[in-house]
Amino acid sequence: MSGGGHGGVCFLCCILLQGRKGVWLRLRKILFCVLGLYIAIPFLIKLCPGIQAKLIFLNFVRVPYFIDLKKPQDQGLNHTCNYYLQPEEDVTIGVWHTVPAVWWKNAQGKDQMWYEDALASSHPIILYLHGNAGTRGGDHRVELYKVLSSLGYHVVTFDYRGWGDSVGTPSERGMTYDALHVFDWIK
Repeated sequence: MSGGGHGGVCFLCCILLQGRKGVWLRLRKILFCVLGLYIAIPFLIKLCPGIQAKLIFLNFVRVPYFIDLKKPQDQGLNHTCNYYLQPEEDVTIGVWHTVPAVWWKNAQGKDQMWYEDALASSHPIILYLHGNAGTRGGDHRVELYKVLSSLGYHVVTFDYRGWGDSVGTPSERGMTYDALHVFDWIK
């Protein structure tokens, strides 16, 4: 009888060893998959530079969704005009100009020319460069425009090429050029 007891223990040990081998095999598979991805991703990025640009600029992330950037009034900016500038051929950037809140009533129904002429007033102008995530219509940005406007500032903001409703492909040079173009336009 004592021999049968050892057989049961050996059988149990074999099951445990097989269980450990199964865990080790799964861990090795996972490790090889992670290592494969770690090696494959740089090659994919090198072979497809468009992937790299998308990961760097994140311009495909459109937050907030379902906003019509042509209508800043829908965001509560009743004294804001939307228009477009063309810094380069095949590039168009969407711009919002919010006048100081004290001009709220005067701004109703006015066209782009009125807003452009308003920049010549004595009120300071803030050119707001919102960075490379989202659009000029982001909720937190809209609230900032309202605060700055209530403090008596003109606020001019835009979406770089490739963001929001602006047309073009993002690049470091292009974003810099867009900012300089809007700055020169304001002057």
